[in-house]
Amino acid sequence: MASEDKLFQNHIVSFLEPGSTPYVCRDLFLRMELPEDCPALVQVSLSQSAQTVPLHWHPGAELLYSQKGEVAVLIDGEEHLLRPGDFLLISCYALHVLTPRDPTEEYDLLSVSFLPRCLGPDRSALAVSRDAPGASAAAVAQLQSLCRQLREQAELERDDPDQASAVSDTLAAILHQIDTDFCTGERRSSEGNSRLFEALLYLEENYQENLTTRNVSSYFGYSREYFCRLFKRHSNQTFKQYLTELRLNAALRLLRTTDHGVGQIGMDCGFPDEKTFFAAFKRRAGMTPSQYRAQLQTLSSQE
Repeated sequence: MASEDKLFQNHIVSFLEPGSTPYVCRDLFLRMELPEDCPALVQVSLSQSAQTVPLHWHPGAELLYSQKGEVAVLIDGEEHLLRPGDFLLISCYALHVLTPRDPTEEYDLLSVSFLPRCLGPDRSALAVSRDAPGASAAAVAQLQSLCRQLREQAELERDDPDQASAVSDTLAAILHQIDTDFCTGERRSSEGNSRLFEALLYLEENYQENLTTRNVSSYFGYSREYFCRLFKRHSNQTFKQYLTELRLNAALRLLRTTDHGVGQIGMDCGFPDEKTFFAAFKRRAGMTPSQYRAQLQTLSSQE
């Protein structure tokens, strides 16, 4: 296992404010360009109204741990259930989707995305799994304990050097155990899903345009029917549902970071008209875009 002794205090990202959404921004879930001295990105997602995290992938392995709430995780078309107090491991380049079992339930989810080099050049592409041959009951229990420990540490002061060192130690212990007990021996690469990766990146870069299953499938040389089946199998969503999620994510970011009019934001994010944007937003967030922005402003004034 590669040795890591760097501090993590500047690279722990926690979403702890009420009303925050667990969506990972594009450069984290598609490109994850982290500083060279940062072997992992730690995120805590809290929400009173759980949201789906749409189809995405990472070049390195990911560890998910639920403190509260059940989450269905679709990994390369196979569904797994993440229960409170338990963890899942996701291999590099695995396409995955996170969907809450009960959208009205509060949940607390820890995610650790590791850079590929964390397990060393000879092991970085190995598949990881909670059900690996070496994953004994004792190993599972130990990794569960380390996940609880990391979740508690993520809540504490990030600028404290001692705390940062403790987080580094915990992450090193987690990496060591993944390397020792949870590598399956199967090698993975991006080649198997490369065309779908390209399609996802294309959608990320062009969601503002008038995209349809017909023109996107034709662009990548698929028949419309095959592309729809492929997309549904890996994402558990239709193409239209996924595209709507991308547009809503972009709208949420603009509502948080700009003072643009809500109708204009919808149009800028690819919705055909204001009515369609408002209806999709309310289905997802349980409130209108204007109400969401007002809630953010209220929370900000209370800080």
